[in-house]
Amino acid sequence: MALFEETFEAWTGADFDAYVETKWRSNRFNLERGRVRQRVMSLVEQATQGRDLAGLELWTSRDHPAFVNAHTVDHQEAFWCRMAADRERLQARDDAVSASEPVNSHAHAGLSVGLEGVVLVLRVPVDAKFDQTAWRRHVDRLAIWAAEPGHLLQIDGQQGDLAALAAAASQDRAVEVRVARRIPRELALEGQGGLPEVALWLDVALPLLQDCLGPVPEAIDTATEATEPMQPAPAEAVPAAAAMPLPRQRPMRPVAPAGSAQPERPAATDRAVGPYRPAWARDTVPQASFRSPAAPGSASPDAREERRGPPPRDDRRGPPPPRDQQPSRDQQPPRDQQPPREQRPPRDTAQPPRPDPRAGDNRPRDDRRAPSAPSADRRAPAGPPASRGSAPSRGPERPGERPRDDRPRDDRFRGGPGRPYELGPDPREREQPTTVAPGARVQLLGGLFAGKVATVAEISGGQVHVMLGAMAVKVPLDQVRLA
Repeated sequence: MALFEETFEAWTGADFDAYVETKWRSNRFNLERGRVRQRVMSLVEQATQGRDLAGLELWTSRDHPAFVNAHTVDHQEAFWCRMAADRERLQARDDAVSASEPVNSHAHAGLSVGLEGVVLVLRVPVDAKFDQTAWRRHVDRLAIWAAEPGHLLQIDGQQGDLAALAAAASQDRAVEVRVARRIPRELALEGQGGLPEVALWLDVALPLLQDCLGPVPEAIDTATEATEPMQPAPAEAVPAAAAMPLPRQRPMRPVAPAGSAQPERPAATDRAVGPYRPAWARDTVPQASFRSPAAPGSASPDAREERRGPPPRDDRRGPPPPRDQQPSRDQQPPRDQQPPREQRPPRDTAQPPRPDPRAGDNRPRDDRRAPSAPSADRRAPAGPPASRGSAPSRGPERPGERPRDDRPRDDRFRGGPGRPYELGPDPREREQPTTVAPGARVQLLGGLFAGKVATVAEISGGQVHVMLGAMAVKVPLDQVRLA
């Protein structure tokens, strides 16, 4: 419900001044623009009283800055278009067709008010996809009406004539068609553009608008479509050979026919230079001994012995002698002069008895190593050892330095500056009290703290005040004894 009711009688200067450029983006003038909106709605409703408005609904633009108008209000529109229910059905078919803002998605007829005056308009937007076919059926009526004096025909934003309108109707692409009549502000203030002119304009525009509106599809029954099961499409007949592919076949290696000679493949290590030998053995074995590989089955005994490898190691020979007792390489004869292995004397396999680890030995351990002699630079100076309380030696005195006092000191020094050194009594040797008196340590014999040791603070009237830490306790004198 509007905050105020305005009835249109005639145009005033305030109707046009509400859309000055300085007021376009300000919310301060919403009330002023709201009054103009109510007056425009009243004018359009009065001009259409008693007419057939089947399928049409009055729509007005916003009077305050918002997102849909780019936060700019430079004019006020009020026109007739298809009903909101039909717009929502079309939006369900195509999201590009807006239901809330039909100014650019649906054909409409009405008027617009701005700073320069009043504009009466019949418009089919380019984005009105469902109205592009319908207006082409009534292009002759549009041409006759656009040819009247004072009417302006625009095609795609450009001024056109009847030939341009016929050419646009024959095209398959979407085209914007606009028929308008402008009433300047000065003429509107003199009385033109009022109720008679608007009523005469809508008498022709509304019937033509109803014919230019495209058909609206029926409402989609989403509940029925959701419950109906979807029938799968009939499958095409597939041949049995195509339905089950053949197993994958691996390529077969060609085989020579039976009876043909098979070439012998040499070993990978047998090359023209002979078998592989390590670097340390290349100097000892002459190159002339390398022979080409013999034919299968004709290997000589020497070749078989060479391929056989070294004989197995005899583990019964025992461990080798210590490293310091082994002969050096200079003492060993050359390899070619050494006797065969079978003629060598057997080694002594007797092993020395191992010492018992529990018996120990006389070798010094890390934890009982004998102290080493101090080095020459770390030896203590000769002389009597320093006493326990003496000050450390600081080297010889320098000339002009105050003589030092190296006499031993004690932590219980009681003297002051300029007084001779005096030793005070040892606090550990002070006399302990022999009776229960203030300051004596006593043991409680009864009560809640029996067996605890406390310090006597005060004695009064057969009662003893003792301190158990930070807590004061009052007990009888006969329930304490010296600790």
